[in-house]
Amino acid sequence: NGNGGNEGTPQNTDNNSGDSSTPTDPRDCTRTGFEAGQEIADTDGSNYFYRAMQGTETLYDMLSVNSFAQWNGPSAPGTYSLDGINYKDCGLCLRMYSDCDGENCAKMYYASEGSVEISSIGAQGTLFVASMNNVVFKESIFADDFTSSDVANGEIWCLEEYSFSQEFGAGITGD
Repeated sequence: NGNGGNEGTPQNTDNNSGDSSTPTDPRDCTRTGFEAGQEIADTDGSNYFYRAMQGTETLYDMLSVNSFAQWNGPSAPGTYSLDGINYKDCGLCLRMYSDCDGENCAKMYYASEGSVEISSIGAQGTLFVASMNNVVFKESIFADDFTSSDVANGEIWCLEEYSFSQEFGAGITGD
């Protein structure tokens, strides 16, 4: 599984599922954009993690980018497609969470459309620099085996462009 058990994220118990095989029309987006207030990047030497939050300490949305070595996630600069990859199989895994309160999030989203261009990735003390292009996060549920399924009539969160540059191991930055 692509998750590798590295994300301690809340569970969503909604059991509806949808079809993620058709590319998303931008007009179908129910949410757009993301503006990070706080960011953090970390690595254990072979896996890479980036988290960003927007909102307040008590109610926030979170963006999560993970590269898992054991699932052939990126460890070098390049452009990586997200198209058609299920969460259980991803090496480069992008998720969003909305309306989080520190213990639970109202909704979870998974990106299986778009691409990520990584300009820099490496050891602690180096920068994790990446740009997302036309990334589409669909409201999803996640089975115990990490299989992702779209929620029927769920929200679609589109990031036409999003970039970050964060030092690995620098701790939380931002407001």
